[in-house]
Amino acid sequence: MTVVIDGKIESGGVYGVDFGAVLSFTEALGGPVALVAELLPAIEAVIVRSYRPDPEA
Repeated sequence: MTVVIDGKIESGGVYGVDFGAVLSFTEALGGPVALVAELLPAIEAVIVRSYRPDPEA
């Protein structure tokens, strides 16, 4: 799976997803842009958390 992450990095961590890039990528792949646009806000936090370092590691 490929995830497009906004280039903004603060204190070594990702804090947002570039929605425009994700939607453009979805369109280029022939994917369901309307569905991704609807679901992306709900899953953004999960995507961002997955790129944060594990504090217990």
